[in-house]
Amino acid sequence: MLTKSQGSASVDYEEGVWVHRVDIRHHPLPDISPIAPLDVPGHIWSYTQTMLEEVRAIDARRTVDLVYCPLWDCEPLGFVVDGSFPLIVALQTTMKFWLESQPLKAADRDWMAMYGHPIVAIEEYILERAPLLHSISRAIARDIRAQYKATLPDSKVHYAPLCLEDWSAGMPPPVARSRKTRLLFVGRLESRKGIDVLLDAIPEVLAQFPTAILDIVGDDTIPKADGTTYKVEFLKQDMPTAVRSRIVFHGRADEQQLRKFYRDCDIFVAPSRYESFGLVFLEALMFGKPVIGCDAGGGPEVVTDGETGLLIAPGDVAGLQAALTNLLSDPKRRRKMGIAARADYERRFTVQSLVSDLTNMIDTHFGPSDKVIAS
Repeated sequence: MLTKSQGSASVDYEEGVWVHRVDIRHHPLPDISPIAPLDVPGHIWSYTQTMLEEVRAIDARRTVDLVYCPLWDCEPLGFVVDGSFPLIVALQTTMKFWLESQPLKAADRDWMAMYGHPIVAIEEYILERAPLLHSISRAIARDIRAQYKATLPDSKVHYAPLCLEDWSAGMPPPVARSRKTRLLFVGRLESRKGIDVLLDAIPEVLAQFPTAILDIVGDDTIPKADGTTYKVEFLKQDMPTAVRSRIVFHGRADEQQLRKFYRDCDIFVAPSRYESFGLVFLEALMFGKPVIGCDAGGGPEVVTDGETGLLIAPGDVAGLQAALTNLLSDPKRRRKMGIAARADYERRFTVQSLVSDLTNMIDTHFGPSDKVIAS
């Protein structure tokens, strides 16, 4: 497994995997840009060429049979241009979809000329030429087909949902607490994640349910188009102290803290306007929590409406209030959904499930292999 180093470069053997933490080295741009007349952003080219060099070095010692790269950050570019290694590209959130929640970037003509437009062009270049595409949801393949010029024939697009190791395994039970019902939101505080919808909906709900508490976990420093943040804007509002005190902004959390938030919550809510898959939904299912999400993107492929959670229309404040009220007022229903959520995780989203899906994909298209490099 290859990744950027956060300090010094290293190679470590971790849980059965060789992890190469690589220092990104400068590489001059090619004489002819693969996306001419646009130029490849320098940091993108240096990154992908450094990873290509690292794979070549590994291959010189032990044959590399296959390279697996996410589309994000244009990681596969160097491998597509080089063409030496069989390649799988994972379809995830793309620049076009990211820009939908970044109005300041989308309106910045200089930034779009230097980075936005070239990266979209690189994504199209990769999509057109990659021999095999791993679609983490059917929605992301469908939406990329609609938004990008590249053709994605069914023969090279294969669906396999993401997975997670079981974070809940071995965790101690939550500390006994007073009879509170905890709602949990996890995600960046930006429009795409629907935080504005949640903050519009929650005061009325908490006023109706005086024992309910909302924990908001995630980066709350992201500026909106007007330069302020959702947190700052919300805290300026006039509302009863009894309500405000039960809406807690925690900011970013490390993985251990995040696991405790999931363990301790009663209802998970993330009204994202779009998720290419929705790992936060999967994290909640793993802990046996009912999920409230949106009927958009990959959400309906992770959350089964009426069984493991409730799905609302994107941007629907009244719909979110109704869903929250439904689960807050019906402990038996949310417990039943929680049991179904955990069972669904065990059935569809374990590491073993993804390994089986990817192994079948690889064996079908490239022949049997036990040496996969994830770049």
